[in-house]
Amino acid sequence: MHKSFLILLAAIIILFSGCSNKQTNQIKIDSQNVKDIEISVPINNGTQLLTKKLTNNDAKQEIFIDAINNAKKLKEDEPFPKCGSGLNVKFNFIDEKEQVYNLILLENGEGYLSYGDGLDNRYKLIKNSIKQINSFIEQKEFILILNNLIETRC
Repeated sequence: MHKSFLILLAAIIILFSGCSNKQTNQIKIDSQNVKDIEISVPINNGTQLLTKKLTNNDAKQEIFIDAINNAKKLKEDEPFPKCGSGLNVKFNFIDEKEQVYNLILLENGEGYLSYGDGLDNRYKLIKNSIKQINSFIEQKEFILILNNLIETRC
């Protein structure tokens, strides 16, 4: 009895240690650490940026935090659009660090994001996030962003 208990215990420990060593395929942004978010799109053939800032008390920040936190990491062999939408989302954190994500929204309803360089930083947005981002940029105050975004879509 004692021996089977030890074998069972060892199996459980191995099982849980294997689970805890798996690397996450997702980005995690803690909304409590976000000071503000800057959403920008190039205008005038890329010579200027149109930027909208969302402060930390703006509930709309959650749209972009959730979109990035819920994005699914792509494998190296999975397709990724080679052209960019020009919609950049810059997170400014309370500790003065920043991270910039390039969101690529395609006319077929798919969406992707990337940051930095390399194949390890490519993600696919989930459908609900794409819907929320599109609703956000279609608001009256963002119509200029939407018009410029359409011109640069893939």
